[in-house]
Amino acid sequence: PTGAHAWGDKFDLGIDEIFAAQDQIVETAVSTIAGRVRKIETEHAIARKASNYSAYEHLLRGLHHYKTIWPNKDDSLLAHDEFCQSVAHDPNLARAHAWKVCSLSSVRGEYTRGYLEEYVDLTLIALELDDTEDEVQRILATGYHALGDLDLSEHHGLLAVHLNPNNADVIARSAYLFACLGHIDQAEAMINRAISINPLHPGWYWLKRGMVAYCAGDYETASEYISKNPERNGYNQAWLAACQIADNRVDIARETARKAVEFDANASVTAYTSWDNFRDSDVLSRLRSHMNMAGLPE
Repeated sequence: PTGAHAWGDKFDLGIDEIFAAQDQIVETAVSTIAGRVRKIETEHAIARKASNYSAYEHLLRGLHHYKTIWPNKDDSLLAHDEFCQSVAHDPNLARAHAWKVCSLSSVRGEYTRGYLEEYVDLTLIALELDDTEDEVQRILATGYHALGDLDLSEHHGLLAVHLNPNNADVIARSAYLFACLGHIDQAEAMINRAISINPLHPGWYWLKRGMVAYCAGDYETASEYISKNPERNGYNQAWLAACQIADNRVDIARETARKAVEFDANASVTAYTSWDNFRDSDVLSRLRSHMNMAGLPE
């Protein structure tokens, strides 16, 4: 124990609301403190000499490099190397296996069905090692979603959220998946809950919140949310441009799409939507059309 201040917040509640809010206060405190502990662990892992690395330290270092929704090629390579080393140190660490697969998709930049099938097969190896790991279930749900097997995607997505209902990152990442499945109300509740659990959340939560709003057809709100994401990358800008076009802000949308290409030389409608499938196929058609109308290459 260091005596350092770990968490504090204010809640403006009436006396009759205090007991009803107890669960919210507890989960917010636990998640915030856990997030800060993970941050400290990551900083310590980065600072240690290579000779002292453990499998878990390599995992943390990899997650440090893979902390955005659409990491650049350099960060993806660094993350993938760390995940590979983590697996080498401990072949039974399921989460490292799953993140190794996830980072490989960014390194290879492949969107073929053959690769997506390989993605799922490799993630199933991680699942065999530990089917109680929420991140493994979420990454597998993402793979099935990309393949278009929406029933299996929903199955593993639900498992991911239920295995650890206080993992704000998993809930936030899964919210868009459930919007794609047509569960808009559930998706909105999930992203709002994730932000409530982790008020000090990373910027990409705003992107996910905006993506859910886009699926709900609320393009103005979607633009507002995505604009709050401080992470300026091609993927974020492409989604923002789509929302702006849908909201009839053509000139602004085209400038945003131009910035997307500046951030990512490989930016394209295909690259940014190849992993997306919707129960309502019209949503994907609109998304692709809006990105294209904004000026993003096909």
